[in-house]
Amino acid sequence: ERFSGAKVAYEQALNIEGDIPAALNNYGYALCKLGEFEKSLQYVDKALSLNSQDPCVYETRACALVGLGRFHEAIEMTRKSISLAPKTPEPYFTQGDALDKLGKYD
Repeated sequence: ERFSGAKVAYEQALNIEGDIPAALNNYGYALCKLGEFEKSLQYVDKALSLNSQDPCVYETRACALVGLGRFHEAIEMTRKSISLAPKTPEPYFTQGDALDKLGKYD
């Protein structure tokens, strides 16, 4: 429910100003949480093209890739996110999720 509301709000924001990396990333995150993984990647990739130094964008991209079953790519995205912000816990969780789905436990 809350992600549906967030999706609408970000759509409105992006209709006003379509090149705000944080809004693009957050919209992509809401789409990811709603199971719209391919669409999420479109917006996250645009955010990444505008700001390649934001660890949150790599984390959001990793979440969408996990949803698509593209676990190896997701792990690469979490590594990039961790390299930019090693004290942020979310990419470690996503990395663990991808590794779990690959059956890699050590």
